[in-house]
Amino acid sequence: MACSISNLPAEVTHSIVKQLDHISLCSVRLTCKDLERKSLYQFRDTFFTTREMDLGPTSLRRLQAISESEQYRSHVRALSIVRPEGKEIGEGFHWPRITGSDDTSYIDTQHSVGVQVLRDVLNNLGNCRSFRIHDLLCHDGLLEPYLVASRIHDLLIQTDRLGPYYLAASDAIGVLLDVVIKANLSVDSLDIDFDNSVVDGKRLRTQLFKQPTFPTRWANLKHLRIKSYITPENHDWIRDVLYHATGLEKLTMLFNLQLCPQLTSDYLDHSPNVIEGLRELELGGIKASEDLILALLQKCRKNLRSLTLRLVSLIDGAWARILMELMTFRLLENVTVNHLGGSIGEEIHWAQFPGLETNPMVPGSNGQSFKLDYYPSRTWDDVVVQRVRGASFQGRVNMNKALEYLVQSKGKDQ
Repeated sequence: MACSISNLPAEVTHSIVKQLDHISLCSVRLTCKDLERKSLYQFRDTFFTTREMDLGPTSLRRLQAISESEQYRSHVRALSIVRPEGKEIGEGFHWPRITGSDDTSYIDTQHSVGVQVLRDVLNNLGNCRSFRIHDLLCHDGLLEPYLVASRIHDLLIQTDRLGPYYLAASDAIGVLLDVVIKANLSVDSLDIDFDNSVVDGKRLRTQLFKQPTFPTRWANLKHLRIKSYITPENHDWIRDVLYHATGLEKLTMLFNLQLCPQLTSDYLDHSPNVIEGLRELELGGIKASEDLILALLQKCRKNLRSLTLRLVSLIDGAWARILMELMTFRLLENVTVNHLGGSIGEEIHWAQFPGLETNPMVPGSNGQSFKLDYYPSRTWDDVVVQRVRGASFQGRVNMNKALEYLVQSKGKDQ
């Protein structure tokens, strides 16, 4: 069998090995030199495009070996920093700290062996321009809707207890930012995924944002995703990161519904150029006024092609005006709304779409329909009841018809 497959043209062999799982791909490469050569591209694409590490000595040595390989180092495009199960990030290195008078505590990158190794490695990985840092507590989906102050306090206390032998996930962000600046790296994508956790701004070395080289390094950022608990005392770093991301095309901000309107206003005031250039925007876990949401969206009007609003609550106003405003976005081709709410005091009432439950097809669209997302089904008097909590529509030609129908289908604003 190995001999007959090896006689096939390279492009046919490539199509075959693309269908193999990781173990089978490695087995095929062991059969003969010819198949090893023909499957090399798929092997590199499968195992080296995105590398995962924990900033410990073992994972850094592996990455260092790849960075020294002429055959593989150019294929590393993305690096993901995670906390390993049962361990901590950076375990195995000594991470000296600098403690400031303002209660900051960050890694002394100048005297840290781990940082020096990482800097050398990334200097050799010239095509690695996408980075993801996420907490082990993460899971798919949105953040919990609410967070009491004691929960944030407990999370911050946990990171303070790590000492010099481990890194908190917030430390990893600070280390990465330091390496990016001092090694003159360009970053295309940054994903900070702290679901059910909080980024501690006191560990980020925010003075890095003020260095002359930071705007140059950050101007190439195309995709920024931040998923974290946010508090009024712990959000300045987001504003600073956004302010310098002048080339941003895709922005995702998923918070915890405790974000006060003034914080959202800060992002509008300090990052107008960033917002105006966006092609894709996803907002989640935000509580703000109708006027503020409108102001944000209107700044994106010129270039916006995709919009996702999930778990967004208005403290005043109605969603109908916002949805109708989207009809003036000429390039808009993808819209997803899910868990749109209205606040009455501390209570949030989530919108429903009874019209879409009856008929998701958009009138006059030649058969195009909304893709619906439902609340968990309930049974009342032996009848299974499902309520629509969200809908998405794709297609620029019929977008205005879809938005108009969405407004008509929506239940009464609370």
